[in-house]
Amino acid sequence: MTPPVKTNLLRLSLLVLVGIILFSVASFAGHPNTAEGKAKALLQKAHAAKTEPEITAALKALREYTPATEGDIQALSQDMESNLAPVVQKVILKAANPNLVPALIKVTEEKWQAVQPIKAQDIARLSEKEKEDQIRHRASLEILIEVLGRHKDRRAIPILKEMLDDEILSYQASTVLSHIGDESVFNELKDRLEHQKEISLANIHSSRLKEIVEEIDDPATSKEKRGRLIGEIKGSKDPEVNKILKDLALNHQNPDVRSQAGMALVNSIIMDPSVGDPDFIIRWAGMESSKDDWDKEFIPDAMNKAWNPVFIPALIKLLKSPSFSLRENAMRVLGEHKAVEAVPYLEEVLKNDKEDSVRVSACGTLRMITGREYFVEVYESDFRRGSPDLERIKRGELPYYKIMGKERP
Repeated sequence: MTPPVKTNLLRLSLLVLVGIILFSVASFAGHPNTAEGKAKALLQKAHAAKTEPEITAALKALREYTPATEGDIQALSQDMESNLAPVVQKVILKAANPNLVPALIKVTEEKWQAVQPIKAQDIARLSEKEKEDQIRHRASLEILIEVLGRHKDRRAIPILKEMLDDEILSYQASTVLSHIGDESVFNELKDRLEHQKEISLANIHSSRLKEIVEEIDDPATSKEKRGRLIGEIKGSKDPEVNKILKDLALNHQNPDVRSQAGMALVNSIIMDPSVGDPDFIIRWAGMESSKDDWDKEFIPDAMNKAWNPVFIPALIKLLKSPSFSLRENAMRVLGEHKAVEAVPYLEEVLKNDKEDSVRVSACGTLRMITGREYFVEVYESDFRRGSPDLERIKRGELPYYKIMGKERP
């Protein structure tokens, strides 16, 4: 029997209602609404807290919150420069929902308007209050740039490109732009390298790096641009990018390219030890380079970050580097890892190195490794026996470095 018309209409209405409810639930789950969310209430509670327990509880609740709505982003952005800034900035960095990007872009544009009229080089002319405001604005923008970079959303490109003209923000903005990988932006970043120092290609894609390799091999490319094209690829976590950098550092025929590629990869290892390998670090440390070893300055830091005992012979070799700061850095790492086999070489440095600062570093390193105080043993011959300063040092009344730099009798 055919159901009555009213019954059919009732069933149809129920189906439509259920459909609307399901659609609304799905929409709410996937898209942030424009309501305030909880952030505003949490911020108000944190500001209103008076007692220590109240403050602790309010900050804990705020710290544990994850932005869920566009209203959350707006509310948090207004407190990015208040006394709650350290907590608020960390909360904004948790804005992982891609649907929050428009709100993030909007508050970034608002913050940018506060600094855009004032160039970084003009900040010195401002009052102390105005300087503090500019610093706070830029600190907020650095956080917003970072969270936009995590999203890699092309909608952020226009505002990020505007910040390339700011001397303070351009490095971070260019880092994020190189990560997004837009072709027009990539070409602009390359062009800016020739006349703008604070430009980074840190997150460049491997396909783009292959284009750069072709450009550095072009005889028409200037020496300065050739170095910067490679040197500004710092901190990459892309295995393919670092594989190319390793090949350039170890095998390229141009020494400038080898130096820049080696430094870029060393920088990547310092930022993330997992991207490096002992073979590269040892080979790079032992390769011939500039006369003063300027391009190996941070090799000890890379070794320290990705520590492996096989680095010890390479560090000992660096004790003969023409760079006194490189010698000091090598000794510091040997001391931190208590490399006993380095002791005779460090004692040699104490006796023969011409730099007082290096010899002081050697004293400290040997003390870390052996527990012995080497100063009196080595430096007594440099000063008249029985001098008041030396006697006070022996008694522990005067730090040994107090007489460093004084004219030796």
